[in-house]
Amino acid sequence: MDSRGQGPDPLDTGAAALDHDPAAPARGVRRRGAARAAALYTAAIAAFLIAALVAAALLDPHNPARTDSSSHNNTGKVAAVISSTAFTSTPPATNRGGPVGPGGDAEYLTGSEAEVPGCTAWLDATLDPSLVTALLTATLSPGDASCEAVINLGTGTTPPAPNQSVKAADYAQESSATYLNSGSTKQTIQICVWNQDAATDINCSPVFLTTNGTITRE
Repeated sequence: MDSRGQGPDPLDTGAAALDHDPAAPARGVRRRGAARAAALYTAAIAAFLIAALVAAALLDPHNPARTDSSSHNNTGKVAAVISSTAFTSTPPATNRGGPVGPGGDAEYLTGSEAEVPGCTAWLDATLDPSLVTALLTATLSPGDASCEAVINLGTGTTPPAPNQSVKAADYAQESSATYLNSGSTKQTIQICVWNQDAATDINCSPVFLTTNGTITRE
């Protein structure tokens, strides 16, 4: 009743009814959930717009930051290619050494080397005095060139004359057939070499004489 004793106050009755409404808490939860969802949606839209602006700035060709980054990336790629080439490719011929000499040849006949620019040739000898035999071979070693050598053979009474030629090019070493000298038979041998680009420039080794499984320089 109201203060005048005239029955219940309508406002009190409405408040009480609200207090006892079983659906009121659920409606409050729904209102709070809707408000939270709206806030999250607004935040997502804002994040998307910021990301779009950043991406546009990075893709701008006039953006200094993008230019620097691209330059660094390209520099790294070029360095990787150079590094890969340096370790996996054959160096240019102009940077490679000349022809290989006879220094590492265990059967090299001392003093028999002959050379011209880009080409080296020498004689190999395997001697067996117990069998009175000598095996003789000519070796031709080219550098970055096309080389040719000729083996001159003779006897103790005739001078050496061309007998066999050997050709080699581009660092690919070649050897001649093997010549056998046996017993008291005398044989002279010599090798001459030239670069095919300068065929008139010929250089020859000394003449060597083999007999009875020994070899001497004439």
